[in-house]
Amino acid sequence: MALRLAGEEFSVVRGLDALGWPREVEANDANPGLKITQGGSGPALQVVSGDIALGSNKLKTTNLKLVEVESVTFGIEAADSATRRGLILQDLEVVGIIRTNVGSELRAPSADGSALSLHAKDSGVSLAEVARLQGAADPYFQATLPMVLKPSSQPGTPVEGHFWYDSTAKKLKFYNGTAVETVTSA
Repeated sequence: MALRLAGEEFSVVRGLDALGWPREVEANDANPGLKITQGGSGPALQVVSGDIALGSNKLKTTNLKLVEVESVTFGIEAADSATRRGLILQDLEVVGIIRTNVGSELRAPSADGSALSLHAKDSGVSLAEVARLQGAADPYFQATLPMVLKPSSQPGTPVEGHFWYDSTAKKLKFYNGTAVETVTSA
């Protein structure tokens, strides 16, 4: 059987099922092999069961669905509920801004000695580690390269442990929970 698609002479349809539905469409040119334009309110394509494969990769599985959360946001959910699912990527490159709507975390792998490290380009040569959050028996933050504190006369309402460079007094200061103190050398 031949099926005519937009802009093509004919496309070959193979393997019709018992009801005459095509099982395979082979396009003869660079135009889309199959284009579906939905004019009504229903889905343009619905896969009730089974997977959609793109080569050897699954584009859709029977237990996950992509959902439109709002006009510019989509989510991954379990097919049988609105339970959100996680996404694991080998690498992620963001060309815009990463925003979160709730309290967020960056986590290193759950293994002894794991760390999160921040890297930046060093004078155009390569990426260099500039800071690290180290998980250990006593976790710590390490500035791998020299650190610059943003000058401030005093940061809003300080809480115990705040540490800043006072640009007015030209001194390093911290808040001990009761009062502001100046860091002095011994």
